[in-house]
Amino acid sequence: MDATENNQIDHIHIMRKDGSLKVVGEIERNTKRIIINDCDKLPSSVVKFNKQLLSFIVSDKGIENSPNLHIDADDIQGHLFEIVRYRRCTVYLVIQISTLGVRYLAYIYDKIMHHGQSFGTSASMIKKSDIMDKLNFGID
Repeated sequence: MDATENNQIDHIHIMRKDGSLKVVGEIERNTKRIIINDCDKLPSSVVKFNKQLLSFIVSDKGIENSPNLHIDADDIQGHLFEIVRYRRCTVYLVIQISTLGVRYLAYIYDKIMHHGQSFGTSASMIKKSDIMDKLNFGID
């Protein structure tokens, strides 16, 4: 058995407009290697944006909930403005500005950040309404 067979893969999803999840990347847990999905189908600026955000996610120590990360990827600007931590996943809320407009994105990392058995919220349990509640919090 080689080392890659023992290397667990964690997934990073992005929530689509309809609330479904799409895997945008993977992180090999032992090596911390980042794999961006669909590199050959996406514009290079999107690949660069995702790679920068996933690099932050790999380095996240699970302490900060209000980060100040700015991402600059060619024609795309982004700002990671909040992290929501659940027992079985973490949600990274990002505002993205490009020539196509402004949009809010939710990247969901499925790595369990707690030790022991957990029956907490997992990536597949996050609903679009949960994300919208976070985005609308405090806005009248």
